[in-house]
Amino acid sequence: MTARLALKRTSYSLGDGKSPSYSDGPKLARYIADMAGQLQQMAQRERLDFLAYLLDLARMEAVDCASDPTFWGEQEGGH
Repeated sequence: MTARLALKRTSYSLGDGKSPSYSDGPKLARYIADMAGQLQQMAQRERLDFLAYLLDLARMEAVDCASDPTFWGEQEGGH
């Protein structure tokens, strides 16, 4: 099990007007996945292999969270 429950219960916003707020959890998870993917590519270019690996794990976890309706308290197949 991951730290998903802590994320689900935490409300925050980066306050930059660009990042999604917690009110749309799947959208926020997709945003995090995108950012982690970009950071992973940067780490790979600089041959920071272990960091790139960890960022890829974070990206995959965010993708899983974004696509799991039960994680966000929704029923399978609809709201």
